[in-house]
Amino acid sequence: LFRNDSEIKKLTLDESGNFSVPIKLSEGANAISTKIIDEEGNASELSTVYTVTYKKSAPVLEVSQPNDGDNITGEKNTVLVSGRAEENAKVTINGRLAILGSDGSFHVTITLSEGDNTITIIATDKAGNQTLIERKVNYQR
Repeated sequence: LFRNDSEIKKLTLDESGNFSVPIKLSEGANAISTKIIDEEGNASELSTVYTVTYKKSAPVLEVSQPNDGDNITGEKNTVLVSGRAEENAKVTINGRLAILGSDGSFHVTITLSEGDNTITIIATDKAGNQTLIERKVNYQR
């Protein structure tokens, strides 16, 4: 068994020709492949390479507005939530999916209730890592 062109483990196949083994991944791309060696020492070519990407850090998330503690007054009971997330992240704002621009930017208008409001912005990467930012704003008519 090979990871990134380096042999990491020798395995024995079961009666059906299968194997199962946990592999410790390195951060980033991991190219996994196999080679079969028969009882006489004849080796096959490397198998098809499967690339698995491992990411353990939380995604980058920046919120440019609103600021925490903003006071919003007037007839208009909405606030624009905007910011930027890392490429390929999924961003939700109070549970609503935000559409990201090609540069990772997002802009979503949220309706506010009278009084204190908590806006929860969550970025989730493909590995399931999350970054959460909360902004508290107050709306008075």
